[in-house]
Amino acid sequence: MTCVVCQSLLVEATALQCAHTFCASCIATWLARAAHCPACRAPVGVLEAPVRLRSVDAVARGLAAALPPAERDAWHAREQEAARRRAECEA
Repeated sequence: MTCVVCQSLLVEATALQCAHTFCASCIATWLARAAHCPACRAPVGVLEAPVRLRSVDAVARGLAAALPPAERDAWHAREQEAARRRAECEA
C-alpha cells in the first residue's frame, strides 16, 4: 500500500488503467512530466484519467493508525495537505 513515486503509505489512492496505484498528487506531478506509468512504463493517454480508489484510502487510514507516532503524524499531515489542495481546486 505504498506509492512507488514517494515510497510512502498512499494518500488519496489513485489508479491508472494498468492498475498501478499512487498518491493522487504524486501521479499528477508525474504525468505532468511523462506520459507513462512510473511503475511499468505503460503509456497513459490524454483521455485516460486516473481513478480515485476511496476503498483503498480507507485501508490506508487503518494502516496509518498503526504507524509509530512520528510516521503517523507525517502521514496525517500529507493527508490534510491533499485535502486542502483538493478543496482549493473545487472552489
